[in-house]
Amino acid sequence: MHLQSTWCQAAASAVNLVSEAAASAVNLVSEADASAVNLVSEAAASAVNLVSEAGASAVNLVSEAAASTVNLVSEAAASAVHLVSEAAASAVNLVSEAAASAVNLVSEAAASAVNPVSEAAASAVNLVSEAAASAVNLVSEAAEVTKTLKYWKRKD
Repeated sequence: MHLQSTWCQAAASAVNLVSEAAASAVNLVSEADASAVNLVSEAAASAVNLVSEAGASAVNLVSEAAASTVNLVSEAAASAVHLVSEAAASAVNLVSEAAASAVNLVSEAAASAVNPVSEAAASAVNLVSEAAASAVNLVSEAAEVTKTLKYWKRKD
């Protein structure tokens, strides 16, 4: 009777270990998902800010170039054309730099989001593997105890 109680306790312990491992895995995946969402949100906000700043800079440069152009046209037509070209090139460069920065931020956020999810998945797999190994060991021990009990019952 004592061995049957021990076997029941071992089975209950195995069930508890598997339940704890599953709960830990769910918690880790939830935390990883929340971190990934936060990182992607931050990257998107940064990208929007950079594009807005680049747009404002481009508008300012175009406005300044237009004012300079009006003044320079009265002085010399050739100088005005040259300044408009420089202003357009500056605006194009600023927009290109802002786009490159936005792409880099989104790439970094994506890379950062992947790492916690991978770590959480690996951790969950390890926990489940440990729980399964513990369960297998407990079942093996219970089988050994049952086998010993049967042997002693036959001897009696």
